[in-house]
Amino acid sequence: MKFMKNYFIKDATGNSDAFYPKKDIIFDKVFFTEFTKYARVQKKNIRICCHKNKKSSLHSMINLMFNKNNEIIPHKHIYKDEIYNILQGELEILLYGKIVKKIILNKKCPLLRVPKNTFHLVMAKSYLSIFHEIRNGPFLQNDSIYQKIKK
Repeated sequence: MKFMKNYFIKDATGNSDAFYPKKDIIFDKVFFTEFTKYARVQKKNIRICCHKNKKSSLHSMINLMFNKNNEIIPHKHIYKDEIYNILQGELEILLYGKIVKKIILNKKCPLLRVPKNTFHLVMAKSYLSIFHEIRNGPFLQNDSIYQKIKK
């Protein structure tokens, strides 16, 4: 798709495809239409990074997640808090502690901060969920710990 190739550089080394901006981008209706169209054609979750690269001190990402491609592994970030802000659809975020706390992000409750060192699981509840995720950079390979789910 021309839009994605003209504006972004693809990085397929993470859990989902990430796209870094080649130039400044305006996150308007055209952007979200093209972003959604691309994800539907690819049939997988994608991230549009608002930051320049993995070394950036602030990571700001627009994520598109399909409910059939939900992340299935709880994880935590040892050194970094995360902020989730729902833009379209609905997310369910499970926070694991002494008890499991379920948070639904939608228009009524659009924002959640997940403290560092907190296991959490992010799942799209609607067919298509678009959310903004913010955390400190740079990306550190050893900052994320994944926990196996017992079935």
